[in-house]
Amino acid sequence: MEDTLKLNIKSLRIASAISIITGAWSLIFEIYYFRDFSLDIYFARVLFTIIALSIFSLTFRNPGHNLTTAMIHTLVISLIGSFIYTIYKIPQTIYLNSQILSLLIFTTALVFSWELKHQIYVAIYYNILFAASILFNKAGVYLLPNIFAITIFVCLISMLSIVASAVNYKLRRMYRAKADEINFIFNNVPVGICRTELTGKIITRNKFFSSLFNLDETNEELNISELVGDKEFSAFIQGVSFSPVKTKDFSVKSKNREGEAKYFWISSTRQHDDKGKFYLDFIIKDETKEIMAEKEKEAAALRLVEETRERERMATLALAEKNHRIELLAKINHEIRTPLNSIILFLDMMDENIIISMDDIKKYSRTMKISAQSLLNTINNFIDFAKIGTGAFKTEFELFDLKQEMEGIFRILQPLAKSHSDELEFTAGIMDRNVVFSDPVIIRQIMINMVANSIKFTHDGTVNLEYSNCTVADGDYEMTFVIKDTGYGIPEDKLKSIYDPFATSKKGDIMQHSSGLGLTICKEFIDMLKGRIKVESKVGVGTAFTIIIPYSYKYSIEQE
Repeated sequence: MEDTLKLNIKSLRIASAISIITGAWSLIFEIYYFRDFSLDIYFARVLFTIIALSIFSLTFRNPGHNLTTAMIHTLVISLIGSFIYTIYKIPQTIYLNSQILSLLIFTTALVFSWELKHQIYVAIYYNILFAASILFNKAGVYLLPNIFAITIFVCLISMLSIVASAVNYKLRRMYRAKADEINFIFNNVPVGICRTELTGKIITRNKFFSSLFNLDETNEELNISELVGDKEFSAFIQGVSFSPVKTKDFSVKSKNREGEAKYFWISSTRQHDDKGKFYLDFIIKDETKEIMAEKEKEAAALRLVEETRERERMATLALAEKNHRIELLAKINHEIRTPLNSIILFLDMMDENIIISMDDIKKYSRTMKISAQSLLNTINNFIDFAKIGTGAFKTEFELFDLKQEMEGIFRILQPLAKSHSDELEFTAGIMDRNVVFSDPVIIRQIMINMVANSIKFTHDGTVNLEYSNCTVADGDYEMTFVIKDTGYGIPEDKLKSIYDPFATSKKGDIMQHSSGLGLTICKEFIDMLKGRIKVESKVGVGTAFTIIIPYSYKYSIEQE
């Protein structure tokens, strides 16, 4: 109904404009040839022209449906009345005016998209007014030749106008229904459709296309290249415009005006009209959801793979940790059982009176003391190792005299060196200050373990500890400890594993020594103090460990 109203308004505007021109032309023509009736003709034609001009003006003021229908009837009645009045006043013009009027009535039937009843009304107006012009005319009108034929002709034209209107109305309804169907599909299909010039300027588009790019009806002078915003797409348009291949496909990642990422599949076809003008038809499918879902699926699969790998890695680490603990417990068991068995054997020998003399008792008691000390060291080291592993071992920084601490360690280790027939030397290097700020307990344990380890692997040789305390920067210092021995040495292939628990050194297939937990604990303690350690060794020559522990008096001031 709304489309019919718009169509009739346009048709009424055209018909009223033609009527204005026709009325003015008829006025000039008839006054020129029928001067005796100039006043009557002038009145009829001018009145009709004024009515047509008024209706023409009203068509620009968006009249309602009822008013539009009334204006069409008014225009038709004034048109018929103008010609009928001329026939009434000038019977000689009945041939010309009746034929012109019939033609206008027939044209009106085709121009306006009216229901059939309105066309019947027009036919009735026409026939009644035409009959009135004859009935009220002078008797001379009947003396005109072919008046009967003209009457039949007018009636025939009236019937034809009604039939033409019915056919036209039916065809328009069919066309409108088909147009509505096409328009429904065009605007509701879930793909963007648009037609552009070869330059990309958009001629028409459907609603889904507008929604894809967040456009409204006021957006004009749009270019599809600017909307898609991809350099390769501009080249794609050029390719479709001038390529022998009329249809091409293109996939592109774009962004709408809100900055949201969009993935489009675009198909373009080059077309031309009857005049040879070329244009491009685009079909655009929004694949954002599918691609994002696929990406999410791939990401989920990748996360699953990563999680599986992580679980496998954690399982491998857990298994390795378990095996490591079993191996560590086995080694600790060995380290404990060896000295313990020696002590038990000594007691059994005494119980069975195998050892009787005091010389034998003194001889074996020294061995038992070494075994007991070894057993105690192993237990202490294991406790420290467990504390470090659980994070229970904490550092406690304080000021202490480094030189005095080293002298105390020397006195503790001197007897151990003599038991191995080793010569133990402690040498002070560059000492910017004797007082340092660190953890004396950890420093003491590191030095005792490191020097004791060197004594353990040295027989009839020399073990030397050189220590120093140097300034690195304003308020920053480093303690350096170098432990050198002339023992067996460490093979090059074993240097990377010496900090592992109970790392062993072999000569051929015979195990020479086990490092126990000493070096492992020392490495952990050095890391806790933010220090570093390096080792240089040569088999048959000896080993040198260098330990560097940084510290700063700033920490002392802050803690105080």
